[in-house]
Amino acid sequence: MKRGYALSPHGQVHFVVGGKGFPVVLIGPSKRSSRVFEDLARLLMPNYRVLCPDNLGFGGSDPLPADASIEMLATATLACLDEVGIDKAHIYGLHTGNKIAASIAANVPARVAKLVLAGHTHSIIPDQGRRNAVIGSLVSQFLKDDAGDEGVRALREWSALYHRISETWWNAAVFPPGRAIEEIALAKRVVTDFILSAHSTRELYEANFRYDLEADLKKVKAPTLVLEIATPDEDRDYGRQAENVCALIAGSVSATIYESEGHTHTLERRAPELRRILADFFA
Repeated sequence: MKRGYALSPHGQVHFVVGGKGFPVVLIGPSKRSSRVFEDLARLLMPNYRVLCPDNLGFGGSDPLPADASIEMLATATLACLDEVGIDKAHIYGLHTGNKIAASIAANVPARVAKLVLAGHTHSIIPDQGRRNAVIGSLVSQFLKDDAGDEGVRALREWSALYHRISETWWNAAVFPPGRAIEEIALAKRVVTDFILSAHSTRELYEANFRYDLEADLKKVKAPTLVLEIATPDEDRDYGRQAENVCALIAGSVSATIYESEGHTHTLERRAPELRRILADFFA
């Protein structure tokens, strides 16, 4: 894939692009860059022109501004489309990326052919208050304040980053010898992204909390697939949410991918399955 930069009103946005066919834009989650789509993009490129931006604050893009918003990140994504001459595309968003994708579909509908909103159950809860409470409990380590003591905050964030990297670097639960090469490659991508995103994760979660997903979902007119990643814990604690999202978007459909306990990065590990789901929907 070719690399490039687009100049948005809020900074330079790094992207990769390649392939031939109708355009597909892949927008990634918090803490990750376009590397999260490395395997999926390779599988899509024979049939689609694939564009993967790094959200501001992540990967090779400029830092995330202090007043960041989902709408700002949507504008940055559209700058990438403009840079490579894409007028209209299928847009896929994962986790935070599903909010960015929803914002584009709701507010610039002419740029969206079909829309895919993907994420674990907690990520697609439409109600802003409930989603914020759930996500806030899951990412509390990123949100603690130290009464203005930036030195203490920096040390705690650095320590937390080390622990996240350690858990990823060697996870015996998901490193079977028969998949060692694939799992090590995945771990390298994740660790690299964690390091590059260390100073933007908190700000992006705060932008996420300010975003009213439900309001924008009600404005979406594009054919939409809601792809829910289901886990036993989230089934028990929150209940499935794809049906609630589909109720807000006329004519939308849903699909489910199940994640077994102890595994993470499910869609990254199961790129061939995800490619089939997307290709069927885009067709």
